[in-house]
Amino acid sequence: ATLRAKVRWLKGNAEILLRLRGNWLEAAGPLLLPTNLGTPGTANSRALTNAGPAIVEVAHAPILPAASQAIVVTARVTDPDGVSAVTLRYRNDTAGGATTIINMLDNGTGGDATASDGLFSATIPGQNAGVIIAFYVQAVDSFAPAGTTKFPNNAPGRECLVGFGEGNPVGTLGTFRTWVTQSNVTYWANREKNSNEPLDASFAYGNFRVVYNMQTYYSGSPWHTGGFNGPTGNQCDYVLNFSSDDTVLGAKDYVISTVGNLGNDDTSQREQASFWMLGELNAPT
Repeated sequence: ATLRAKVRWLKGNAEILLRLRGNWLEAAGPLLLPTNLGTPGTANSRALTNAGPAIVEVAHAPILPAASQAIVVTARVTDPDGVSAVTLRYRNDTAGGATTIINMLDNGTGGDATASDGLFSATIPGQNAGVIIAFYVQAVDSFAPAGTTKFPNNAPGRECLVGFGEGNPVGTLGTFRTWVTQSNVTYWANREKNSNEPLDASFAYGNFRVVYNMQTYYSGSPWHTGGFNGPTGNQCDYVLNFSSDDTVLGAKDYVISTVGNLGNDDTSQREQASFWMLGELNAPT
């Protein structure tokens, strides 16, 4: 028997060991380390003279605004060279129209709660019930030449969304709400129903948590998707995906399912009762 391998060192230990089960035949030896081990601590191809401001903690409040209720959008913006300007850019996604640009302030006015705390704020006027507003934040630093960044980073390709006048059902069950732009709704309704290509959306959990730029699409086999006629049409199953650094209830992958197998449980109880019984038996469900 002969043990032979061509190997290349990437990181970690620079020794290679091949052996048969039982260890009675082994081939071991040191790897030849490259003379250029990369660029730790030095500039590489991703280095920038000026990276622009960091934009984090973007949020709007209230999360579920009533009809005609204004919302305040906040974002924490920092830069070692100082922040020259922060603007909020929003548009009415439901009715269409031009984008409105307003300055975000950190001086205790215009919806800003505390001056000079690094948290910039701007107010979007109240909208009619059923309207979805799409917005994003843009910041410029004080370096010369200035650096500009956006949140989301590829806006307006992706945007943050908020719906007006939707209300929140009374009760103790958690309420999940997903907002999708009209262009994505149209694309979703006309593409292949079994596509696993995720679409950008914003997600609200009750009236206390919002996650921008999560992803969603249909869930189900071809036997299920035959009756799907658009994301806001017939009852169907959805996949909700969240990033690893912005999970919901500790998870980043959900399936939101209709009751029963596409609604075949007309009692809305049989399925849950069956799952509970199997769970009590410690059986997979």
